[in-house]
Amino acid sequence: MGSREDEGERTLRENVVRAETALRASEERFRIVVHGAPDGVAILRGPTILYLNPRAARLIGLARPEDGYGRPISDFIHPDDAAIAADRIGDMFRTGKAHENAHEYRSRSLDGRELVVEISSILIDFDGGRAVLAFARDVTERKAMQARLAQADRLAALGMLSAGVAHEINNPLAYVLMNLELMSRELSKGGPVDTQTLLTRLREARHGGERVATIVRDLKTFAREDQAVRWPVQLERVLDAALNVAGGEIAKRGRIVRDYGAIPVVEGIAARLEQVFVNLLSNAAQALPEDSIWRNEVAVRVSEDADFVYVSVSDTGVGMTDAVKRHIFDPFFTTKPAGVGTGLGLPICQGIVLAHGGGIEVSSEPGSGSTFVVKLRRWTGSVGEAQPEARAPSAQRGRILIVDDDAAVGRTLRLALEEDHEVTVVRGGQEALGVLRTRDGAADYDVVICDLLMPGMTGNELFAIVKEELPDVARRFVFMSGGYFDGDEETSTGGQPVLEKPFNLEQVRAVLRDVVGLRQPPAAS
Repeated sequence: MGSREDEGERTLRENVVRAETALRASEERFRIVVHGAPDGVAILRGPTILYLNPRAARLIGLARPEDGYGRPISDFIHPDDAAIAADRIGDMFRTGKAHENAHEYRSRSLDGRELVVEISSILIDFDGGRAVLAFARDVTERKAMQARLAQADRLAALGMLSAGVAHEINNPLAYVLMNLELMSRELSKGGPVDTQTLLTRLREARHGGERVATIVRDLKTFAREDQAVRWPVQLERVLDAALNVAGGEIAKRGRIVRDYGAIPVVEGIAARLEQVFVNLLSNAAQALPEDSIWRNEVAVRVSEDADFVYVSVSDTGVGMTDAVKRHIFDPFFTTKPAGVGTGLGLPICQGIVLAHGGGIEVSSEPGSGSTFVVKLRRWTGSVGEAQPEARAPSAQRGRILIVDDDAAVGRTLRLALEEDHEVTVVRGGQEALGVLRTRDGAADYDVVICDLLMPGMTGNELFAIVKEELPDVARRFVFMSGGYFDGDEETSTGGQPVLEKPFNLEQVRAVLRDVVGLRQPPAAS
């Protein structure tokens, strides 16, 4: 009897020893795995640290893991991220749900380093209670690499955008310069001048300048819906103007077919629609093979239905594959050689046409040319209405102070305005302050037209000083800038009017009418 009991106790002791040995082996395996893990491992009860592996200790700048035991985890998290970490830990204890999806935190290391750490967590039973097991990975270098790649991508996009701007404006700029050169040549002869020819050249140059200005404005609104007011547009005039611009480029490679007569009036903005067709015609010209001039052709045809007018631009060029067609309206996609095109023209065209409530489609086959069809809404208002032309507004005669570091801009504005106003031009903010601080200066000037971006003292810095010293004068400020964007702190305008360069004389006069008119009483009738 006794021997059987002794044997049972011996077996029990052996089982206990085996269990303890297995437990110690398991703990040793855990220690080896967790202590040697390349990622940080921590165990928390609430916000309090119960355990850290060596890697976690190094991440937060501790010499030994034990130095962190009992401390709140918030001691090692950036203050801006500590509340988020506390919420996630509290949520796990309340709901029992793990946060296995990693979340990024900025760690605040005791040795002064700031790291970006990616942490995922689960709930476990530990030392007689519920606890959070957290896994932390240092992703600081990865984030820095992503930032460098993003910066490189932005720089590449900026380079492509710059080339795209050049691609868009070179056509109108070319005939602006050519017309000015022809005018200069004609005037330098010293003999009788054909006034009508000079006026024609001048109109062409002005037209080109206005197109460049429109393109620059469009770049600012490229990604936004066009909110401009629509007017009835004589589409045949738009097409004629576009063909006049692009015709020279087409004529070098083939012939032009104009298959349209009187066209129903459409709804839109003439300058922007002209931009669309100039781009399509230029692309068609570039698609024509140079060794087949005798059969090359670019054709413009028009059809209509009850609601829309359809303009097709066709070429007999190289055509496109289905793969290319799928991407032609993607920004920066291009099949042209480097430095020739950057894939901005067609996306801009598509954006303009869609903003007009229309559409643009393409059909093409390799070796069979391409056809782009632009769909535009017919004008449903009175046929007698017309797109308004700016008229010189009447304004009270006033005294104007122009502040611009560019002497050419100041000189041109003075020449343009001095017939109707008394104009003074200064070259910078300090000189303007000197004039305005004189006994009569603040009272004398009805309007201050000030450039925003000037060396030494910017326009908004001048405005801030004037607003404090001469608040009545500050209300008469009108800003002008070629690089103004709403919300830009560097070009804060305090709600004052802004003339965006390039502007025309009528825009200046309209602003002066409002500002001078507010300052001066109406003229006696």
